[in-house]
Amino acid sequence: MDGLLHRLPVPARVSVATAAWDDALAARPPFVLRAHIVPVVLTMALAAGALSWNLGAGFVLHPTPLVALGLNAALFAVAFVYARFRLSPLVAELALYFGLWLTFPAFATLLSYLCIAIGLPLQDPALEAADAALGFHWTEWDAFVTRHPFFLAVQGRAYFSLVWQALLSIAIFSIWRPGQRNAELLTGMLVGVLVTLRVASSGTCDRSGVMRGRAPNWLPTFLAVRLCPHRPTCAGGAAAA
Repeated sequence: MDGLLHRLPVPARVSVATAAWDDALAARPPFVLRAHIVPVVLTMALAAGALSWNLGAGFVLHPTPLVALGLNAALFAVAFVYARFRLSPLVAELALYFGLWLTFPAFATLLSYLCIAIGLPLQDPALEAADAALGFHWTEWDAFVTRHPFFLAVQGRAYFSLVWQALLSIAIFSIWRPGQRNAELLTGMLVGVLVTLRVASSGTCDRSGVMRGRAPNWLPTFLAVRLCPHRPTCAGGAAAA
């Protein structure tokens, strides 16, 4: 089959590929919200919990997480239309998960500041000991990347690739694993966030300078929120008391 395809002129190949893509889309199972109910409920619970807790704490984030919630509502509407009326499961799944991934980081950030403000014991020594037990030492790594700017640049780009990883994952899983992998990935992320919120840490990579010149140093912000948790204002992910 591949040999015959290569003998065809380019327009014919495009036509065959388009037909195969159309067949694949037609063979997709219908979009059923029940398959995605766990990440939807967890994301909405995280947002509701953060907003409720913040009523008493008075944190102000710039930009406000409510912007993400509004965009999420718009994308939910797109998902509903394409699932119910336009009958395009691919577009419905893409819209649903783009909306959820907009919402969950915004409110997870708010929750992280709220957890910082309650003054849980810092776990940095335990986390550094765990890294050392695995053979990884932050100070040695810092010295290495400082001597080799290429690795420092690669590290910085990898660190800031999280957004692109999420967007690509949504697209890839929506096309090749509809109704399965997107739900599993986001559920795993949400559970991980909820678990790690209880582990207070000032940030080993910030304190050791590993992200020097590549990311803001959150340590002053972290300490300010812990020492003076009274109506702080958070801008661009940072908070100022």
